[in-house]
Amino acid sequence: MGELQRIETNQLEVINREEIDMQIATAKRYPRSLENFVQNATFLATQDLDVAVSCNYRLKRKGQGGKDVFIEGPSIRVAEIALSEWGNCRVYTRVLDDNGDSVVAESVFLDLEKNIAIRETVSRRILNKDGKRYSLDMINVTKGAACAIAKRNAILGGIPRSFINQIASKAKQVAIGTKSTIKSRIKLMFDKFKALGVESADLLKKIDKNGVLDITLSDIEALIGLYTAITDGTTSVEQQFRVPTKPDVIITVGPQDDELSNDVFQKKITELASESDVQECDINKIMASELKVDGCEDYTKTKPEKQSVVLAFWSHKAGAK
Repeated sequence: MGELQRIETNQLEVINREEIDMQIATAKRYPRSLENFVQNATFLATQDLDVAVSCNYRLKRKGQGGKDVFIEGPSIRVAEIALSEWGNCRVYTRVLDDNGDSVVAESVFLDLEKNIAIRETVSRRILNKDGKRYSLDMINVTKGAACAIAKRNAILGGIPRSFINQIASKAKQVAIGTKSTIKSRIKLMFDKFKALGVESADLLKKIDKNGVLDITLSDIEALIGLYTAITDGTTSVEQQFRVPTKPDVIITVGPQDDELSNDVFQKKITELASESDVQECDINKIMASELKVDGCEDYTKTKPEKQSVVLAFWSHKAGAK
């Protein structure tokens, strides 16, 4: 059995330099064809409808003076397709930092043939509206979204935008379709949003339409862009559609119960909320906005006279599921 050898830092630098030099030499020896790149990438972006739908994002924001402005562009899917066909390049992506309030992702695109490097960083907040950190699962999801966006930005910064725009434009044409395909596109988008938990009524309200028959090709474009922005991690279903509402029931509180211990109270609330399909991170927010519970920064410290109200509420939520 061979012995492990210690490699000094300067030796690693030499090895890495030699690897990069070899990759650059290979790239120079087998240069890319720009014509083949556009042709092949366009084919990959348009041969499948679901892929074409995922190639462009579009978000409506409030600009100066309260006017609506649209932020749109090629998605991570276009970037990945372009990367696979551009050739003679490398992309490295990682989570650079987690400072407690936000995570920072870094991506570096290397064009070995042109000997250029593009570095992009993206920061994403990991605190909820109450200033508390997301759950571990949500933090990991946020890290993945930040990495995907950083990767997209790095690739699109390294490959000429004129080529990227050609590919994205062709994909958009296929995704939107024509007047003869509008019915099938409406069904496609309604099905896709339903899988995200968004109902048809919410979609119609989002695009300011009274009914399905009022939907135009421009609306299809807007829905496609929004769907891609959500799946890319640029925005979320909650940010675009969820509006907190008050419960439709009146809770009658019986005689005051003895105060529960924090551990027992926390366990009861967590179990009932879980049965109601409500994430634990939302409990405090709902208690604050709907139940007007004092001290809701930490629901385990709720005053004893309020505990019966809270338990009754979540029991109803679980039973009505």
